[in-house]
Amino acid sequence: MPPQAPRPDSRDIVVFDTETTGVGAGDRVVSLGAVRLCPALELRASLHLVFNPGRDSHWAAERVHGLSAGYLAVQPRFGEHLAEVRGFFDGAALAAHNLDFDTRMLDRELSLHGAPPLARLAGTRCTMREWRARSGGRSGGLDSAIAHLGLRRQGRVHGAFEDAVLAASVLRWLDGRPHGACGPLIPPGNERSARPEPAGADAAVLTLAGKRVVLTGELDSMGRDEAAAVLARCGARRQSVPNRLTDYVVVGAAPGPAKLRAVRALQQAAGGRPQVLAEATFLRLAESVGA
Repeated sequence: MPPQAPRPDSRDIVVFDTETTGVGAGDRVVSLGAVRLCPALELRASLHLVFNPGRDSHWAAERVHGLSAGYLAVQPRFGEHLAEVRGFFDGAALAAHNLDFDTRMLDRELSLHGAPPLARLAGTRCTMREWRARSGGRSGGLDSAIAHLGLRRQGRVHGAFEDAVLAASVLRWLDGRPHGACGPLIPPGNERSARPEPAGADAAVLTLAGKRVVLTGELDSMGRDEAAAVLARCGARRQSVPNRLTDYVVVGAAPGPAKLRAVRALQQAAGGRPQVLAEATFLRLAESVGA
């Protein structure tokens, strides 16, 4: 069945997804991904956060989202980002693929921190229910829907932000609009590495000389070949994939999911090594040696 004509609406719409420790009454949100779209369903803003849930994930849930207990244990609590989450959703209609589940889980987090639930906001849309009704009996799962649209996820695990972006593509298809990827994938804006990188003057103790470094994601300041040349001028050795000998992983926008999973596994096994460097720290280190 062909897509319907776009529905008139004067409000923004937030398409969101959650990853959780499980599906029970005591389970918590470990990751929130959301894109805020204007009434014409064009991207306005993105939000990607990870949280320490204060409990372990069920093994089946961890297999889905790939976020280990060790990784989540060093992340911020949901309450630290309560105002940010509320502000991002403020005044918008809601959409999600399996809206009932994602709304229930996010509402629980909000209620635990004394905030009103999102479920009270009007104008919600479940892309899973609409897809099932419009796709001629096809499976309602997100992977099935995006496959029909010629899209696919980048990795094996389900990330909240990637799923939100993909659900936004399904929403645009449902409203008869171009349904390509709704913006680039971004890493969690609040992510902490297992071994926090030094700040300010303490950053001077770091050096690139003689270090093994992996690059992943897109850097804002330079291309991948230029970054590799900077590493060479600093006396660092570039590696294609992280391993137990890797010292640093420089992370840009939309990093490779497989590399991030490998880094987290290595950090758990080696007490924080390799160390994750933001682009700004990488640039400071390069400047310190005149690269």
